[in-house]
Amino acid sequence: MTGAVTTLAGCTSDSSSESSPTPSTTGSQTDSGPDYPETGWVSPENYSEYITSSELKVVGQGVQLDLQMQNTTELFALKIVNSQGNMYRETLDFNRGNPQLLLADMGVGNAQPTTITQGENTLIIEKEDSKKRIPLRLNTSIEVKRVLTGAEQEEMEDEALGIEVKNTGTHPTTVWGTSYSNTPVNGTSKGVYYEKGVIKHEPKLIKPGKSSVITYPPALWRTNRCDEYDKLDLQFNLNALWADNVVVTQTASYNQKDTYLCGSLTGKATTTTTEKIVWEES
Repeated sequence: MTGAVTTLAGCTSDSSSESSPTPSTTGSQTDSGPDYPETGWVSPENYSEYITSSELKVVGQGVQLDLQMQNTTELFALKIVNSQGNMYRETLDFNRGNPQLLLADMGVGNAQPTTITQGENTLIIEKEDSKKRIPLRLNTSIEVKRVLTGAEQEEMEDEALGIEVKNTGTHPTTVWGTSYSNTPVNGTSKGVYYEKGVIKHEPKLIKPGKSSVITYPPALWRTNRCDEYDKLDLQFNLNALWADNVVVTQTASYNQKDTYLCGSLTGKATTTTTEKIVWEES
């Protein structure tokens, strides 16, 4: 189940003059001079006179980089080169002064997302006779705060399960999918939620320092086969864009008597980080 979750959109090699600068421990020197910060998100507007603001946004099933720009008549192209030096995205349309560059496409169903690489990507602002390179660092992290039930959260269905996630990185991310194991369902149900033991979430950006509750339907962890289980260590592998996966283990008890649907949380959840997973095609 381990491997790289990111899938490159396009593999055409860019010209040698447009490759991503090699990171160094003292910062990367660019065509225009200043050293960029060693780590963390770099706001493009801080390093280009043409960009007035930037924002990561969810649009439909994708995450895009929105740029507000001025004096675009002087520009020839806007390009993104991934961390491996390959062209990922390009636009020649500056008519509205608001280029929108798709960074991740979550797709539909259980298809694996298509997304630019995690790490040191590069935004290139190209004029007819010069180029400006700006780091597009996509490398964040998430932390699980708690596992809860709908009885503890007004917005959730009473018997639903929720995992509260905090973005501890420097730029927005979204938890786009959860693989799970050791639940009463165990991926055997043919319902849309349970195909391949994976739940696909609607994209919802979590900003740095902010938290969001990822919800799961009651049928994922509760059961009417109460006499078949005592305790289970439920496992949920949370996949977030440009962040390491976090595996959550939560014990649940199923030994309630005289009830149709049983399942209650026992103790606190534990978490570990892991390499990114790749969903296997059937």
